Amino acid sequence: MAKLLSGRLRNLNVGISSYTEDSRVLTATGDAFISGDLRVVGVTTLSGLTYPTTDGLSGQVLTTDGLGNLTFQDTVSSASTTTSSTSQIPISTFSAATYLSAIYNIQITKNTEVHFTTLNLIHNGTSVFLTEYGTIISSNNLATFDSDISGGDVRILATPSSSENTTFKFNKILISTGGSNTTTTVLTTITPTQVDSFVTGTYNSAKFEIEVTRGSSVQLSTLSLIHNNISVYLTEYAILKTDETLASFDATIEGSNISINATSTSATLTTYKIRKTFVV
Repeated sequence: MAKLLSGRLRNLNVGISSYTEDSRVLTATGDAFISGDLRVVGVTTLSGLTYPTTDGLSGQVLTTDGLGNLTFQDTVSSASTTTSSTSQIPISTFSAATYLSAIYNIQITKNTEVHFTTLNLIHNGTSVFLTEYGTIISSNNLATFDSDISGGDVRILATPSSSENTTFKFNKILISTGGSNTTTTVLTTITPTQVDSFVTGTYNSAKFEIEVTRGSSVQLSTLSLIHNNISVYLTEYAILKTDETLASFDATIEGSNISINATSTSATLTTYKIRKTFVV
């Protein structure tokens, strides 16, 4: 049966079987047929999906955490380029003004040879700091990598080892505020403090990429951890710093949660952007 809702919702013909309305919440059960614009202030949940209350950054997409919560997140972009020169070439760029850190997974192929590697990098607006790790090759190194800032962009530079056709395929992960798997925490203490957590019964392993900033200083750390509901085992690697160490990390079991704890090296305001990946 169609009902016309008045008061806070005006001029909307909504076909519902029942509804309740108070000063803050409208709950409707059944099918809704709406003509015209629907404008909602506050939290909106439709068919069990809860939408963000603020817009994301340009180019971000809506993602779900699998529990019905939608948030804006950076896309993990992929690209490919082929060259037959041994000259250094830029294979990817991103805005230095928008992002301070990035992670690249790069596959290089030449004929039947394969080379795979991971690059983590940060910058301070002037210089780029890069580390390469997890490299696997089938026979020979097919390329080396460097990075710089040019025209306001951070560039990933590759130098092939051969003039034969060499193909670079990669995905890049840019860390920013927002996203279903990204959290931001600001600390002004040197006391170990929780900066993220997850439920023990849902995941047994996790990977965290943590960008730490204080003033013009930047640090990027990668954490991998597992737990058995009794103890947590954590390793930190691929650490990059523009200058001083900004923080250290550990993990503990707190009730039914795994707590990721950060210890800042200074009580000066320190910002943590944390991108997490789970195996589901």
